[in-house]
Amino acid sequence: MTDNKTPETSGNETQATEQAPAQAMFRMVSQYIQDLSVECLTPAALLKDQQHELELQVGVQTNPVEGHDNLFTTTVILSGTGRAEGKNLFVVESEYTGMFQAENIPANQLKAVLSIDGASLVFPFARQVFQTAIQECGYRPPLLEPINFGAMFQQAQQQAAAQAEQLAKEPAAGAA
Repeated sequence: MTDNKTPETSGNETQATEQAPAQAMFRMVSQYIQDLSVECLTPAALLKDQQHELELQVGVQTNPVEGHDNLFTTTVILSGTGRAEGKNLFVVESEYTGMFQAENIPANQLKAVLSIDGASLVFPFARQVFQTAIQECGYRPPLLEPINFGAMFQQAQQQAAAQAEQLAKEPAAGAA
């Protein structure tokens, strides 16, 4: 005869399971165009050549969602001016936002997760909106390569630290 009893567990295993830290969770809840501005300054039909240069600025903003403890937004800001033959052809500014639920992420890591991972998830959609706006002006949209948001975040942190250090030195210099 076989024994159908379930093996007993010691109280230590249950206690260890209860003390394990909760697993971190980060997921996109929603995404949307927050702001879009398009100015077609020179119609494409007036140009001899469709070749143009794009001056592009990229930014990221993160914010908590008011009234919701675990909701945050990450906005990818793309601002570009198309130029050719010494003229501004178009200006496109877009802000594309992802709303994220973040739980059990240490406070000292949350800004990095939102600025790097959140921006990386939002960027493909922001890029599509930006390129479509340029195309609707009658111009061939540029190829926008993926962006290293990790390097961008690190550079912003270094600049903020340098500014804080500079500000700390200024009062000391004024007191002397």
